[in-house]
Amino acid sequence: MERPVGRGAGMWKPAGFTPELERDFQAELAPAKVRLTRMTMLMALAMNAGFALLDPWVLQSALTQAWWVRGVMSAGAIVCYALSFLPGFPRYYTASVAGAFLVLGSGVLGLIMAASPGDLAYDFYFVGLVLVAMALHVLTFLNVVVASACSLGFLMVYLVIAVTSQNYLESGTGAVLATNMLFFVSIVAIAIVGQVVRDSYARENYVLRHSLARDVELKEEAHRRALWIAENDALTGIGNRLHFEREGARLLVDARQAGRMAIVLFIDLNNFKDINDNYGHAVGDRALRFTAEQIRHCLQPGDVVARNGGDEFVVCLVRDDRETLAMLAARILHRLQQGMRIRGKVIEVGASIGIACAPLDGDTLADVLAVADREMYRIKDQGLHGYSLSESLRQHDELPQADVVALRRTS
Repeated sequence: MERPVGRGAGMWKPAGFTPELERDFQAELAPAKVRLTRMTMLMALAMNAGFALLDPWVLQSALTQAWWVRGVMSAGAIVCYALSFLPGFPRYYTASVAGAFLVLGSGVLGLIMAASPGDLAYDFYFVGLVLVAMALHVLTFLNVVVASACSLGFLMVYLVIAVTSQNYLESGTGAVLATNMLFFVSIVAIAIVGQVVRDSYARENYVLRHSLARDVELKEEAHRRALWIAENDALTGIGNRLHFEREGARLLVDARQAGRMAIVLFIDLNNFKDINDNYGHAVGDRALRFTAEQIRHCLQPGDVVARNGGDEFVVCLVRDDRETLAMLAARILHRLQQGMRIRGKVIEVGASIGIACAPLDGDTLADVLAVADREMYRIKDQGLHGYSLSESLRQHDELPQADVVALRRTS
């Protein structure tokens, strides 16, 4: 399993970079790891082949061994390149990439060890070892501790080879060895600093983008919430007057274009003040939510319902068959009269409903709503729970002819 970058060396992580953010960061980094691994392994293959062309001039004493070593180095790069196409490669990124670089570095060390004292390969391929160590830090996303351990290992093995196989201390070339060691350490130190700065900036950039994305998300959510509040009633969850004016006007236009009638129902609860006075405003609020829910259950998709204010509700819909209006109003009243259970007692919620339509009662929503409002008061003033059709609707051939339809008288 891949060890997250920076674990054990959190001093260069941005403040507040939590383990959860680290996991998300590593997940986002996965595609870049795959791309960089493939590019690095292709570069390693190309450079290995390029250096192989120089073997006949700089490694004449062990040419056959050199080609075998280069074959192993190429195989390591090819295996790592192939592994990058596996779906689970990011989980095993550290083992795969570090393993490939260990093969490449060990191969270069093997070439150096195989060289005779008179061959140029010993000093020539030291540069190749430096390139491998530097690539560990700048061309991978390895943990800086893992990469540094590999580089230090290369340096220690190189030192052992110099002292034992090449006899640098006995041949009086210790200054060359010291220079090479200092050069190697300096290059690796620069590479480590670059890796640390890159990783730190990468995390800071991720935190910044994460924060910006979160800010945008919060602003969008606040905007959506503001839009919802602007057109919805917070208590009942249905539309408010603004919503009804906009959507009702749209329905009127649609009905006019289709040659149909747009119907408006004005619903006012009866004795709502008594519910508030006798049971408290919390029960009154429940009665309003109960009313909104019962009305909504009687409607179809596309119908518009809203709380007009107080205990008034309005509905706008498109209907033109003979019995639908009467059945809809009766269904709403029936559901309301089933009542709601409060403290073991059923409280009935009665209502008076006025019904008008466009274009018979007006061309605008305000005109039709005014007629429906008047019809609602017409039945309420008679002390009835029921509904009343506008005069235009009562005279319409395809609608009921009754003046006022009362389900029962108010108590």
